[in-house]
Parts: sequence; C-alpha cells; structure tokens
Amino acid sequence: MLASLANAPRTLARGFAFVLVSTAALALAASAETAKTKQAKAKVYEMPPAATAGAKSVAKGIGGGALVIAQTVDGALEQTDEVFTNDGTFFDLWSFEGKAGDIAVVRMAATDYVPCAALFLSGPLPTSIGSACEDATILVPLPKTGTYLVAANAANPGDVGAYKLRVDVLPGL
Repeated sequence: MLASLANAPRTLARGFAFVLVSTAALALAASAETAKTKQAKAKVYEMPPAATAGAKSVAKGIGGGALVIAQTVDGALEQTDEVFTNDGTFFDLWSFEGKAGDIAVVRMAATDYVPCAALFLSGPLPTSIGSACEDATILVPLPKTGTYLVAANAANPGDVGAYKLRVDVLPGL
C-alpha cells in the first residue's frame, strides 16, 4: 500500500522539496528559492532498517500506541474510537520519540476511505507540526527533542476501516 506513495513530488516548509523515490529511499532537495543562490543541495536518504526508537505510549485508551521507527503498523478506525471535535472524524493516536533537527517522514495509507495523518509535539497543549490527507505523507524537520504524536484519521466523518501507518526518522541535513 505504501508503495503507491512513491514518485510523487511534494513541497516541504523551510525551503525544501522532496520525492519519495520508493518505500526504501527518499530524496530531499533545496527549493527554487535556495536554488537562486546557486547553493542548491540534494541528498538521498535510505530508510533505515527496523529499529526500536525507545518510544513510549502516551495514548493509552485512544487506540494506537507506541510506534517503532521504520516499522509499518496495521491499525483500524472504528466507530468506538475517539472523535475529533472540530470535524467529527474518528482517530487513533500513536507516539514516538524524536530529536530536534531530525526529519520525520509519516506515511498513512488506507483503501476504504481517504486517510489523513497529523503530527503533533506532545505537551500540555500539543503543538501541530504538520498534516496531510489523500497521500497522507508528512515530511518535516522536528523542532524539539521529545515525544511526538501521530493522529491517524479519515477525511470524512463516519469513515472507518483498516490503515497502514509508518514513521521514519532521518538525520537532519
């Protein structure tokens, strides 16, 4: 399922663009703005083999759980899940540990509905870092060292079904 996300160019905040070359490789490049200075750089990252991130669950009772970096997890949105009050969609909450400056690649895929993923920095008031629907791929530098939350949900209220979710963390440029 995640293979269908490959080769779709996307833009990234902070002056970068990226192409998911395959489910095992990612290319990052400087944006056109940076290219004007003739200092454009590109780097291809190999997705690391499965490794434990030492993640802990901060989502007890809200579906999901702790994510292991570089491993795809199977999940399902169900009518018994928690509901986002702003749009009425069901969601599961997952967590992982991240380090400031590293690049998080969050990918979610589903076949029964339009998947959406959102990334937050955990805290008393979680801070939104990024979100995406349809291809549901988020690629963003992590602003702080700490616990991050990934909300797996659907674009439309009432949508339920299976999904696949994966988080890769790459060293910063």
